[in-house]
Amino acid sequence: MRGRYSLLDLETGRARDVTLLPKTVEAYRHRFAQYCEEIEEYGRVHELACARVLAEDPLERRVTDVLRAGGILEHR
Repeated sequence: MRGRYSLLDLETGRARDVTLLPKTVEAYRHRFAQYCEEIEEYGRVHELACARVLAEDPLERRVTDVLRAGGILEHR
């Protein structure tokens, strides 16, 4: 992913033109990985469950799957 894009803020409706360079994308991926590790570590320290969900995944199904896997929810 690189080149010129127009990002649309779904909350404000404003668009912003950006240029993605390989080094920018790599820096974002690195920072995102760090962020995820920080969230997971916080969960471990505070004994909280954490699960990643992709935007295209139906949220209800994903939550149900996580609860079932943790033995919290049974299918009847």
